[in-house]
Amino acid sequence: MLPRGDRLEKKWREASENQDAPLPRYIKIAKLINNGPFGLKEHAVAAITASSASNGTASIEVFTTQNLYYPDNPLSPMLVILATLSIGLFGYGLTGLFRPLTVDNAESVYWSQIPLLSLLQNLHWSDLRTSKKLRWFWYAFGFMSIYQIIPGYMFPWLNSVSIPCLAAMHATGAKASILTNIFGGSLNNEGLGILNFSFDWQYVSIQSTSHST
Repeated sequence: MLPRGDRLEKKWREASENQDAPLPRYIKIAKLINNGPFGLKEHAVAAITASSASNGTASIEVFTTQNLYYPDNPLSPMLVILATLSIGLFGYGLTGLFRPLTVDNAESVYWSQIPLLSLLQNLHWSDLRTSKKLRWFWYAFGFMSIYQIIPGYMFPWLNSVSIPCLAAMHATGAKASILTNIFGGSLNNEGLGILNFSFDWQYVSIQSTSHST
């Protein structure tokens, strides 16, 4: 969706009389941000960035635990931001130091990444008209995108249904506190939860997994 620097440069040079003139600033910026077509390399970089960002959230659990169990020792936002960046950069630094062993070594095989590599190669090297795998990928992708609306957006509305709380929604003060402690509220784990029903199947699956663990 971003303007491509190579196309802007080609169009500018065709219209320019002096082919050796320096490029305008907007073309330099476009070439820096989006130099060429979106290929396999750019797609792999995007996948690595997304997975790194999702894995980086594990460091936030440390500050969440401290904020929950040690409220008398508050953390400043700047400290949390810098610490999260430091943890991520430290991990990237270790990866760079061990690159001869973990990346350059031809015998290093990461089996969990093979499906992702196969997907990226099929997306960029296969033709949609001749590749059965690519066609089924887009079928599944479209179906999952539509289906995700149901468990991701619709059923969380039914996360907690409490008839006594709905009947006493205008209660305030001590009466509201007592009703919340007995019948619960808008959250599943709030209060005793008497006559509180949840129709969110994601919560049911999470509870069954935790009990089995």
